[in-house]
Parts: sequence; structure tokens; C-alpha cells
Amino acid sequence: MTVAVAPLLYGALPHVTLDDAMTLLQHFPMPYMVWPQLPQRSFRERSVVQAAWGFPGVVVDERQRRVFVQRAVSEAALPQLSLDFLQKRDNRAVLTPAEAAGLFAILPWLGHQATAIGSKGQLLGPISLAAQLTDEAQIPLIADAVLFEGLVQHLCQRARWQAELLARAQRPVLMCIDEPFLDVLTSPFLSIDRDELWLALARVLDALPCQRALAIGGDVALAEVFALPIDVVLVNSWDYPQRISEAAPQVREFLQRGGKLGLGCVPLQGGDDVLALAQHKLMQVIDQLGAAGIPATDLIGRLFVMPVASLGQIDIVVAESVVATTCRLADMVSHQLQTLVAVKE
Repeated sequence: MTVAVAPLLYGALPHVTLDDAMTLLQHFPMPYMVWPQLPQRSFRERSVVQAAWGFPGVVVDERQRRVFVQRAVSEAALPQLSLDFLQKRDNRAVLTPAEAAGLFAILPWLGHQATAIGSKGQLLGPISLAAQLTDEAQIPLIADAVLFEGLVQHLCQRARWQAELLARAQRPVLMCIDEPFLDVLTSPFLSIDRDELWLALARVLDALPCQRALAIGGDVALAEVFALPIDVVLVNSWDYPQRISEAAPQVREFLQRGGKLGLGCVPLQGGDDVLALAQHKLMQVIDQLGAAGIPATDLIGRLFVMPVASLGQIDIVVAESVVATTCRLADMVSHQLQTLVAVKE
């Protein structure tokens, strides 16, 4: 029987040790094994640091917990970066276990699994990275078209390198570009044209030689998102359910061409009532999609359920409870959808 709804996670977990994080993930098997980012283990494992690492001029000050770009160094290195990009020399894109211990830990684990479990990678996208990464004068790179272009080239290389590394396990790879600050596109003070920012995001997605996912943060209209070169769209349906129903025509077309939808519907909290509440909120979204012409039959095998956000900054006990709830919710709603379809048939 087809699994109607599957669980999925963002990358970060709050554990301090890699062994504890891997134990949790192995206890709750999912179709795509996420490699755990551990920001509490090391400042280098914060998503902005992992994404920026290797970009010319980047300085990571672990003592001050700060990452920034030395503008003069970056500007001087951009011609070589562009040449490397055009020739697909990804030497700057390489991470090591010091920056991404979990990435290297899941490769041997995947190789010993009998099932066709896939892997999920993740990388901060160009818009969100450029909105957070600044130069030494605290000016974000999204305010500088030249440095932003260099950052896009860097992320294309990093995304391709990570996907190819995960593919060595000879399992399906789902690579997710995370854009938690995509709502910056609504700002009236952008220095770079909005269409150019969308194009930059599309370029990073296009660089991926595998299944492509995009995780959306903030209160963002979704119609344009579904036109991007992606296979999976991950959205926060807990806080912004109306955005999904508003984009129902685009959602329908996306599903019809084989796309999948990930709904962030599990709040980052523990408690006995969380599962029932998450199920109620999720079914409300499913009902809204049905009212907009997307029946439950169209969601079978095309729906992921997720926490509303990354788990990297919350209490470990709460995070483990959220993972368990996500898996239980996927199982419950999967059976619920299959029952609905069977009754209608």
C-alpha cells in the first residue's frame, strides 16, 4: 500500500554530540534520512556559517560567535571565483567533518541499510544567506549586486558538491534549499531587483543534480514559488495556512506534474495534546485544498508532514518529542486519507 503521508525533518537538531543525534534519527526512520546539523556542538555548524564557509573573504570568529566578509578580500577574489564557477571547479565548496560532522556520518550508515532509504541534504539559500551575511561594516551582501553574484556562484558550487557527495551512497537524494527569510522580497528597500533575486534562487536550484526541495519561511505569497525548478515545496502551514489555499491553482498544477508538498504543521512544543492539535490543523489545510479542487486522492503519496521550523535551537527533550509526534502524525493522517479515498471509491 502506498504511504499517503511521510514524515520529513529540517536539518538542525539541538544535540551536542553526533552519536545522540544519530541515535534519534535511527530510532525514527523516514523515507529521507536527514544529515544532522548540530549548531550546539559547534558554531561552525550553524546554517549561515556552513553556507558561507569557503566564500572568499569569509571570517568565522567562533569566540565572538560572528561570521562576516572582508569586503576587499572578497572583491579581489571574485574573478577567480567566477572562473572556478564556469569551469565547475568546486574546490572552495568542500566542507569537512569539522564544519558538517553529520553530513559525513550518514554516508556509511546509508551504505549499510537494506531498504531504499534516501538522504536529505540542506543548504541556506542565496536570499536568506545574503540577508544575514554582512561585511565588516555590518552591510548585508544583499545590498551589493557584485558580492551577491559571487555568493550565488559559491552556493551553486556548494549545492552541487553536497548533492554529489550524498549520491555516493547510491540512494535517492533530496536536496533542500532553505529560505527562512524569503519574506525579505516584500521589502521596499531592496538594492537588487526582485526578479534578479528570484532568478538567483532558481540558479542555485538548477545547479542540483538530484531531487530539489525548497523550504519557505515567513509570510510569503506562494504562487511564484511553484514556478521554480523544484520537486518538493516545504511551507509552514501552521502559521500561514491561508497562503496554501491562496495558491491552490498553482498547487494543483504542481502536484499534477509530479511535485510533492511538505506541510510544517507540528509546533515546537511537547505535551500530550500536541498530536491531536497538529492533526486538526493539518486536516483543516487538507480540507481547504479539497474545497479548492484538490481532492485527497491527489495528495496520496505526495504529502510530507514536518515540524514548523528547524529544531536546532530548542530543548533536546522537546525536540525529540517533536520528531516522535511528526512520525506519529504522518502515520495517522496517512491512514485517514486512505480511508477517505476508500470510502469515496
